[in-house]
Amino acid sequence: MFHHKFKGFSYDKIIFVSALAVLLIALCLSPKEIFRITNTNLVLSLSFERLIEEDGFKEIIREFEGQNRTVSVKISNGNPDIMIFDPLFRETSCENQQIEDERTLVSGIIPLFYNISLLKRAGFDRPPKDREAFLSVCRKFKQDAGAAYAKGKYPFSFSDNIFYSVLPWFYAAGLRENNGESFNWTSRTAIETFSFLNTLNKEGLVDPASLENSQAIILDDFLAGKSAMMIRPVSDLKRIKKTKVPEDFNISTIPYPAEYKGKPVFNMSVLHIAVASDSIHKDQALLFVSFLEENRNKLAALTGIIPGSVSGTVSREQLSADKDPVLEKARILFEAADIIDDSKEFKEAENFERVFKDELKKMWRGAQSPSGCAAAIQKALL
Repeated sequence: MFHHKFKGFSYDKIIFVSALAVLLIALCLSPKEIFRITNTNLVLSLSFERLIEEDGFKEIIREFEGQNRTVSVKISNGNPDIMIFDPLFRETSCENQQIEDERTLVSGIIPLFYNISLLKRAGFDRPPKDREAFLSVCRKFKQDAGAAYAKGKYPFSFSDNIFYSVLPWFYAAGLRENNGESFNWTSRTAIETFSFLNTLNKEGLVDPASLENSQAIILDDFLAGKSAMMIRPVSDLKRIKKTKVPEDFNISTIPYPAEYKGKPVFNMSVLHIAVASDSIHKDQALLFVSFLEENRNKLAALTGIIPGSVSGTVSREQLSADKDPVLEKARILFEAADIIDDSKEFKEAENFERVFKDELKKMWRGAQSPSGCAAAIQKALL
């Protein structure tokens, strides 16, 4: 065999020494660290569970993995590198982990859904635009339902998430931040809205389990024809359309006080994405975050959170191409309305929700007046 000498070493010796060096390095590394050098396994945590069920989301992940051969993405709740979550409930969703590079993925309005046939049966050919009309619909519905009403059929119900069922009534009435300060819950607008909510409860116009039923129960009851109206994120359209045809239901603005003269107002359901601060794969995690941002159109379609307030959401042309009248209605409502992003207004949303529900229930039990309820909430938040 030919042995070429180089400064006293043959190639055989050089190869032997190199192999020995690699072996020594390998012995110093754990199997996990060796794997990390050649491949990155990103862990993605999702608080929006509906995405997990979507084959389309798995396709987006596979597309990313195809473009980044050494990176794989696994959906799990354990020690995540990336988190997709509702920013209102950031602490719970992220399990108090520190996060960075937080960005908005998709967002959509929270309108009033109504069952067309149930409203027509009660003598109404259009959804209620103001509170008086809403009360009229609820009273007629209760009267016509008769015995069925006592068995769980009702015009409306509040879910256990006040941001998706209760606060929209305040926003629709014109409640806003005051010069950058927190909402004034003792304002005339707020007290009149508490009074309206109290009327709904006192007259038995809402489900007795209001504020207790989960969002899933509220949606199931609407699909089963047990409730005539609900306030829910526009993303529910995706599931509703699997059960009902567009002729069965539609969406509208939240009923407002008759004297209100401003634009319609909606708050938003929002999905954020962020990288865990303690991730050892931050560069790869940011690659995935950027990839999802580039695919917002697909995400918006998968989640049904359309139209939204960030660039890259489903366009007017796409909605027209889908020939979906309810999605087109959502776009029209969104473009004509003022938008409130709860996630920017409430820094301690979970604590606020707890206080708000406790005081509202006291009012409904007759333990305090609407103005007393307003004052208690304002005091608790100071």
